[in-house]
Amino acid sequence: MLAQIRHFQKGILIVVTIIIVIAFAFLYSDFDFVRGTMGGGSNCVFKVYGNCYRPKEVVKLQNSFNVARDFGMEDFAMTLFGVRREDSDRTEFAESLVILRKEADRMGIKPSQEEIQAAVPKLPIFQRLPWIDSKAVQQSLAQYGFTLGDFNDLVGDYLAWQQLRDLVSAGIEPLPEEVDRFYNQRYQRYTAHAIDIDRDSFADKVEITDEEIQKYYDDNKDKDLNLKTDPKRGFEVVVFAKTPDAENATEEEKAKARIEFRKWVNRIYSDLAANPDEFRKIAESNVNVVELNSIQTRALEPFAIGGAPDFIKDEPEVINTLFSDLVQEGKITTPFDLSDDRIAVFKMTKRVEPELLPLKKAKDQIVKALKVTKSNQMANDEANEARQKILDAVKAGKSFAEAAREAGLETRELPNFSIAEPPAEMEDAVAIRNAVIGLAEGDVSPVVTKSGGKGYLIVHVDKIVMYEDTSQESRKNIIDISMEREIQRNLFEAWFNRRKAASNLWRNPNARYMTSGR
Repeated sequence: MLAQIRHFQKGILIVVTIIIVIAFAFLYSDFDFVRGTMGGGSNCVFKVYGNCYRPKEVVKLQNSFNVARDFGMEDFAMTLFGVRREDSDRTEFAESLVILRKEADRMGIKPSQEEIQAAVPKLPIFQRLPWIDSKAVQQSLAQYGFTLGDFNDLVGDYLAWQQLRDLVSAGIEPLPEEVDRFYNQRYQRYTAHAIDIDRDSFADKVEITDEEIQKYYDDNKDKDLNLKTDPKRGFEVVVFAKTPDAENATEEEKAKARIEFRKWVNRIYSDLAANPDEFRKIAESNVNVVELNSIQTRALEPFAIGGAPDFIKDEPEVINTLFSDLVQEGKITTPFDLSDDRIAVFKMTKRVEPELLPLKKAKDQIVKALKVTKSNQMANDEANEARQKILDAVKAGKSFAEAAREAGLETRELPNFSIAEPPAEMEDAVAIRNAVIGLAEGDVSPVVTKSGGKGYLIVHVDKIVMYEDTSQESRKNIIDISMEREIQRNLFEAWFNRRKAASNLWRNPNARYMTSGR
């Protein structure tokens, strides 16, 4: 019996080893072996066409967004990301890229290697920086975990997107009449007068009672952040600083130095992200690793948005992100690019939430808010009443100047302007421009809000003139191209949204956190 067991022992061990390896691979790999058919998709960032995409796959897709933008494929990147988006979550881009590839395949669109190779030198980055060679390209791609093969695949996606966009919008172009109308609207010159109704002129007329203060406090204590202490966040931070370039360094040498610096930061960042509990220790262990670049570590006591440390006080995007829900206590942020060739990585150590102020301490703020609200309403009522008086007087045959004078209103003459070139160096230039859009000679604008909510404006159009312009044809050509691109973008977006709906797209509610720091 023992002899028989020994005879099969080696084979049994091999089989057991294979089973263990497969089990570990199945349990701990980011690859979805069952393509979303088991387990409820708890580790899926999203699912498309029933297929599960896990964090590692999604990060690679998300990094395609950065590569596309770095190499000048801006329209492609932003169309898939969402042109009207204001956040920085690239999950939608990753989802859209998967769907784009599926739709291109469904419609038989697959750019050849010859087409891809021909397209690469024509990318905007190589037009702006023709000296970039393949080594510099590889170094730039490496920071995102990309190879040249990955890059060529992305260029293929770019070409497929162009073909799909052109196919969806084939035969549709702006009408010459529309181009002329848009040109005239933007470049016709306005002569106009304005009436100002300033909010501050009503501030002294506002009366606030104790009852109003109490009511405001009760109604807004859960909504008005001014009635609460400022939220605060504490961090440990690592700041990487690149050695300044030599005075005689060429643009190529500067670019290569920046790439090497970023690769060095990314290598350390990967260790930091993998071991957040040893954040400072890992950072400090790298302080003397290189002689050229530098690392500084420091602890930041909890601070409010308005009290950020000096090294980021002029970096509003960084500050806003640090105070957003994207950053969690004990977690490590993605690297932030700061000015002067610096990169910072933060780890949140403390989160101090706002607390309601007692009424006594909040009173001054409440009085200020009520004064603004009441004086603004008084100014608005005055402006609308004044406009109606002017309209009635003009309808009775009086000029705008006479109507304004009878209503006891002062007018100011505005410098000659157009929609494309609003009154220069005027605080309310945008409000004035918006007020006259669509108006004819002799029209009185609706009441419009002045910049910063400082009051209201009424604008009267005295005269509209179209001057001869030597740039007219070139401007019309630019408008024609811009309108055609807008039509293409809108048609593609409408078509693509329908294809998204047909893809059975599902996104994990925690998607943004599942790929952060990777």
